[in-house]
Amino acid sequence: MGEMYAKVVTTSDAGAYKCNAINSAGTSSSDQLTLTVNSPAPDVPTITGWPVGSSASIGSVLSLECNDAVTGGVPTFFEWYLGQIKLTSTGDREKVYTKTVTVTDGGSYSCLAINAQGYATSMTYNFTVNNPPSNPIISGWPAGSELNVGETLSITCRASASGGTPTSFEVYHDGTLLSSTGTRGEIYTKVMTISDGGDYMCKAINADGAAETNDTLIVKDPPHMPTIYGWPNGSVIIASETLDLRCDAAVTGGTPVSFQWYLGATLLSSTGASGESYTKEAVLDDAGAHKCVAINADGQAESYTQFLAVQNPTFDVGFSLSTPFSSDLNDPASSAFLSLASDMAALLNSSLSGGDTPVKEINIKGFR
Repeated sequence: MGEMYAKVVTTSDAGAYKCNAINSAGTSSSDQLTLTVNSPAPDVPTITGWPVGSSASIGSVLSLECNDAVTGGVPTFFEWYLGQIKLTSTGDREKVYTKTVTVTDGGSYSCLAINAQGYATSMTYNFTVNNPPSNPIISGWPAGSELNVGETLSITCRASASGGTPTSFEVYHDGTLLSSTGTRGEIYTKVMTISDGGDYMCKAINADGAAETNDTLIVKDPPHMPTIYGWPNGSVIIASETLDLRCDAAVTGGTPVSFQWYLGATLLSSTGASGESYTKEAVLDDAGAHKCVAINADGQAESYTQFLAVQNPTFDVGFSLSTPFSSDLNDPASSAFLSLASDMAALLNSSLSGGDTPVKEINIKGFR
């Protein structure tokens, strides 16, 4: 009848085969048969990889692995492709493809599993490169990040050289959106008030994400130029009269917390916000250039300089001559006139008390 041996062939079934016929008289062997088992071509491999979700940002690492199928022939080497571009050389036995992501690495990846009997191509692995903007640049920021009330802030929010191209920009102040515009950058301009100090943020945006840059602005409110009131008529005052001046802060500007009065470079007085007046009895030394300074924590402002002249007082004195009247007394250049004037000044000064102003000039109006 004969005997049949059957099985599904694997690569381990290769070798020499023979059969033996046996009865009670003995054994007889067949001729030897050598079986060669050819390994089939690989089956379709699969790609697993990182990052999960098939997308990553520039600078991250892309790592893909070509996994050969359980069935099919064992691959002897692999090839990697991005689209139609071969990424690895023929004969590369590496199953894993790794590189740092650049903007050109997005696309469809595939791998080939190859042996002597043929090859199989994987399904594609679609990979997207995210390219969000880099931190934008704020230009036009004031020196020292300080402005005074009434000055103009004019800043431009623009893209940096690296990163993805922004499709829009936004400017925020303390978390509140101020303006939003397109790809050319955002110019924000505003005349400052005291409430405009704080944190400013410029945000660059595209489909892959956003990036922001922050800076802090300090808005100061120093006093504006004050005005001096109470100045004597014609800026002339007589010694011993009362000098009563007032330094009034401007309607605009920050509120002064103190005032200072100067005569030339000499500080005359310094006082609080309620003491902006300067009052005293005038003396000859009060003549000169006066100014007042209004001060607060954000700065100071000076008034215009006012010039003051201080004159001695004048008074009329009646007297009688003990000598006969001479016509020379009507000539101010005559020796008789000069001698009389000198005697009169000496006589008047001898009658003054210690604190009185000495007589410096005699004006003789006439005789009768």
